[in-house]
Amino acid sequence: MDFRKLIGFGKSSYVVSVPKAWAAEHHLTKGDVLVLQRVGTDLLISADRPGKTEPKRITLQADNKPLHLLETEIIAAYLCNYALIEIKGEGVKAHGAEIKRMLHNLSGLELVEQTATHIVAKDLLDLQEVNTDTLIRRTDLILRSMHEDATGGIHEDYSESILHRDADVNRLVFLTKRVIRAAFHEPSVAKTLNASPSDLLRAWTLTTILEHIGDTTKRLARTYRSTTKTPFKTTRELHVALCNAYNDALKAYHTKNPALASTVEYQTKRRAQLIDESFAKRATATEKLATLYHQFNTHISDAARSVLL
Repeated sequence: MDFRKLIGFGKSSYVVSVPKAWAAEHHLTKGDVLVLQRVGTDLLISADRPGKTEPKRITLQADNKPLHLLETEIIAAYLCNYALIEIKGEGVKAHGAEIKRMLHNLSGLELVEQTATHIVAKDLLDLQEVNTDTLIRRTDLILRSMHEDATGGIHEDYSESILHRDADVNRLVFLTKRVIRAAFHEPSVAKTLNASPSDLLRAWTLTTILEHIGDTTKRLARTYRSTTKTPFKTTRELHVALCNAYNDALKAYHTKNPALASTVEYQTKRRAQLIDESFAKRATATEKLATLYHQFNTHISDAARSVLL
């Protein structure tokens, strides 16, 4: 962190110096134009033209490593905006198909090089052309379709289709978080989004909650398939009530309506009581459904609270 003093300049202006290292990094010289942008009470200074920098590259070792750990490392590299992700080692030979699946599940990555022990994926996405609000709306639409089919799954099995859509939700969640993280580190991305730090925090929080809701919906669909003794009428009514609350929470987010968000959050305890009353003294087989409904209800409350951040 650098500190600079304001210097008087004429009768109506002040001047402030910028760090020489920052100017050199962006290839700025005397006479170049800087962009000043107000963000809340802050003043953001950025280069009018970003300097040319080498693309960030990371190399991940695939040897003697569980696939789930390698996948975690690939996702972390993606979220950190590495332009080139290289995976190397004998593990590529043994698990090449799984590694390619991991990379294909991340939006914007393209395989550009592959051998028996070496895979390179390149980022082809321009983050300045991606809008977080649009991504969140797309995620919301997929979740609504999952909710509708999961409700129908009380009578029919839609679990496989819902599983595929949950993968789409995860893909959008990773991309949204990647854009938000870039906005905190790259002024040009933040300027394109026209979002304040609190807006970005709210979007990050909601995106995380939407990922949890997708997972819960997927598990509900599976549980409906395996639980045959649950009274259909009661289950459907509970599911529909939770879906309606979810719709209100997301409507509050999209329309920036804190009053509606407060109403959804306030009704959380009442929905929890309905769940407990519906499953009281039921068979053990339905306890998992009750737990999943409580999780769904908590996520709805968290989504509503995100509007109030």
